[in-house]
Amino acid sequence: MNQAKFRQFEHFNFENNVVWKDFIKDLDPNIPKERFEKLKKIWYKDNIDTDFDPEFVSHPNQQSSHQNNTHQKQGSAFNLGQQTIVQKILFGLENFLKLAFIITSFVPIVSNAQFAVAACILGLYRQCKFPTKTREYGEKVLKNEFTQNLFFLIGYLFVYSFRPVYNAPIILHFVLGLASYVLLLQGTIYQYFKSQVDKIYSMQKEIYKIKYRIEIALVPASLIFLFIGHSSLFTFVYYANFIRIKYILLDSFKEECRYVNYKYLEPYKRNPILGFLISKVQSLCSYFIRFK
Repeated sequence: MNQAKFRQFEHFNFENNVVWKDFIKDLDPNIPKERFEKLKKIWYKDNIDTDFDPEFVSHPNQQSSHQNNTHQKQGSAFNLGQQTIVQKILFGLENFLKLAFIITSFVPIVSNAQFAVAACILGLYRQCKFPTKTREYGEKVLKNEFTQNLFFLIGYLFVYSFRPVYNAPIILHFVLGLASYVLLLQGTIYQYFKSQVDKIYSMQKEIYKIKYRIEIALVPASLIFLFIGHSSLFTFVYYANFIRIKYILLDSFKEECRYVNYKYLEPYKRNPILGFLISKVQSLCSYFIRFK
């Protein structure tokens, strides 16, 4: 890549680009400046110029500075801002538990919910700190994705079969969390998984969308599992109410519910038979939600 393409990147009007502004809205505010600039280049390559090279350095002195910064980061374990040693240890433990949950999710005979619960509690503490008796704190906790995960995991008490299927939303959230952690960690592990980590982190909005859609899909799936004898009525009732509560709390989840309804339900409602079945299932969901 040449200097001209790099100058085009430097003069690109990011501030007026709606897609870019939507992308950075979901970025972690604690991301290091160097990593933010790298993700900015990756986004530019993916959305504006596919021939742009995110690794290109404009001037030789910048190349030397870039290499020095890389060596400093590799030698200092990881950069997590002003966190204390205890906070860094807890952050590392949180991500170890996330990894343990992901790995054991592919071994159906192993009970691994305790890994997810512990990781979510640590993640909730990291993001919200100690409880305070304020309305703002309560809203912040209720809308936190780790809190939503804990509510979701309570439903495991009623899941008797197909548990790996129910692991999928938690796995997606944990994969995104691990990518964020490795990005902050830097060092050798980041260099080894650099392309995967940058790609996952840049797709966090899409990952959340998939997570939400799977959570929505688990409600009718629970009903199907019930009919074939691999689930319980409580499973269906619990997750129907989980979806309702999350719909009330999170605007982003509400958007996905509307999308799923428009994309996967509305086209089939025109069919007399399928429309009748869909309306009955929706009525059943509404009944159990009120009953609960």
